[in-house]
Amino acid sequence: MSDANFAILIDFAAGGLVLAAVLIVWRRDLPAIVGLLAWQGVALAAVPLVRGVHEDDAALIVVGMAVLVLRAIVLPWLLARAVGAEPREQREATPLINTATSLLRGAIRPGAVTLQSRRRAAAVHRRRPGRGGRTDPG
Repeated sequence: MSDANFAILIDFAAGGLVLAAVLIVWRRDLPAIVGLLAWQGVALAAVPLVRGVHEDDAALIVVGMAVLVLRAIVLPWLLARAVGAEPREQREATPLINTATSLLRGAIRPGAVTLQSRRRAAAVHRRRPGRGGRTDPG
């Protein structure tokens, strides 16, 4: 697999994860949400599978297959059984906040977490002498 194909497939998988997350927030019908979770599991499993194939790493391929089986098959099957056990009238998720607010919160939160984790990583990196951080006391 070429580096260009690898990058395209990883971008496609990441886009599928984000799209599924947005659609999950948007939908209210629980059976549809379970189906979207299955598709999100496929996109999630694609990341280690594609990288494993690209780098010829059997361990990553095994991890990808495990994620695929658990997240795209087993978990949706269990959720579908749980949703099917409920009365038909209760199969719609009632949101605690409106859809627009949920989508905005879903878009802002990962960015805030990324910024915070970079700040913490930089602070830890500065405190460790000999690992690329400052070695002089002043």
